[in-house]
Amino acid sequence: MNITFQEKENLLGEVKLELEPQDYIPSIQKKLKDVSKYAQMPGFRPGKVPTSLLQKMYGKSILFEEVNKLITTHVSEYLKNNNIDLLFNYEVDAKKSSLHEIEQFNFNQPSALNFYLNVVIKPKLNISLNNMLSGVNLTIYNVTPTEEEIEEYITDLAYNYGTRQNPETIELNDYLYGSLTTAEDETFKKAMQLNLRKAPISIAEKFAGKKAEDTVEFDTETIRTLQDNNAVYILDDEFLTQENAPKTFTYTIKNISRITPKELNEEFYTMASEQKAKDKESFHNFIKERLIKQYAFLSKENLYEEVMETLVEKVNISLPTDLIREKLSKIPESNFNTLTPEKQEEMLKQQVKSLKVRIISDDILASNNITITEEDLKRQSIIDLKYRFSYMTQTPIMEFYNLDDINLEDDENNQLLQIAGKVFEKEEEYRKLYSGVEKHYLQKIISQQAPLTHKEVSIKEFKKVQK
Repeated sequence: MNITFQEKENLLGEVKLELEPQDYIPSIQKKLKDVSKYAQMPGFRPGKVPTSLLQKMYGKSILFEEVNKLITTHVSEYLKNNNIDLLFNYEVDAKKSSLHEIEQFNFNQPSALNFYLNVVIKPKLNISLNNMLSGVNLTIYNVTPTEEEIEEYITDLAYNYGTRQNPETIELNDYLYGSLTTAEDETFKKAMQLNLRKAPISIAEKFAGKKAEDTVEFDTETIRTLQDNNAVYILDDEFLTQENAPKTFTYTIKNISRITPKELNEEFYTMASEQKAKDKESFHNFIKERLIKQYAFLSKENLYEEVMETLVEKVNISLPTDLIREKLSKIPESNFNTLTPEKQEEMLKQQVKSLKVRIISDDILASNNITITEEDLKRQSIIDLKYRFSYMTQTPIMEFYNLDDINLEDDENNQLLQIAGKVFEKEEEYRKLYSGVEKHYLQKIISQQAPLTHKEVSIKEFKKVQK
């Protein structure tokens, strides 16, 4: 057996695996012997089917299986020993490799088999955050809510716990559910929720007296004003930042909800704080503490996004875009081949950016000798489950958790781990866990090594700069 590696341009490379008969014939013979022990065939007693007959019937499929095992095992080992990291899984070059020889294989005269694997190499960047971000204005925001913001949050909670009814006509404090469409694009349709209580009076008045299925005309600036006032929620609102975004919209009202807020008393304070406060003052302090934790979490997220965007722009990484385009076209779930050329370019651009973020992230973690452990993944699974349960139970006051603060010996956390074993056994869920731990360490490294300016702000001020 012999393995060689040839590096090509633009992060591309080729691994060649040469197999001699002595590399694969023994494992095939062993496999055939194992099969013969339980093989059943008319005219032969169980376990007495001749190996030569089994070889004729199953030899090629076993050959393919054993060769594939050798490729997987030895190529992976070779890459690891030679410190070669791949951006994608390798692909066998069907034209150059000995696939035809396997189809025509003669077990009486076994021959050498050669396999050529196309690889995309993950570049090693050795990023120094302090040097790379030198001169970049990066700010970590220390968010402290004002008294007005705390009282506004408490008022929102009272409405969350309030009683609802569905009137026929709209009043100025109602909550609306509907859909956003535009004459500029017949395929455009977005679900949109509108809180008239928080909307500027000039906008809210347009809805007064209207009923379900009535419509109101909007423009982009009106929607942005509603967003600035936390009066609107749109599913997938990225379109507002796109250059070719529609300019005018029609909002069709589907449902009207009127809420009578919960009375602010001991029952409310106790219920909303999960037994942690019973009067106005202690509840006020409880809310302030939770908001500070929440926005500390969001501030770190904001800094992380800003740093990654900056590094993607500044770090020179040339990726094989034609190959990435080809890979996208082979993924059925991407629907790449059904998209317009403009949409294809947009998806390709997003994929390239995601790969650059991955390369940069992996490089920073490796440079700082970060190894993600099983304990890290357990702690992250506990955090994820806590968040999921909060969403499922519609907890109005979310608590935010730090990976370093999760105690694996805690009884409640142990119970969550029992559930986590089933929830996160799927590969997709496991990848999300892994990404969560990676982000935790990246945020810690950024806070320690990036040149940062600290700034005290209110919630309102932070939302103006939030990514």
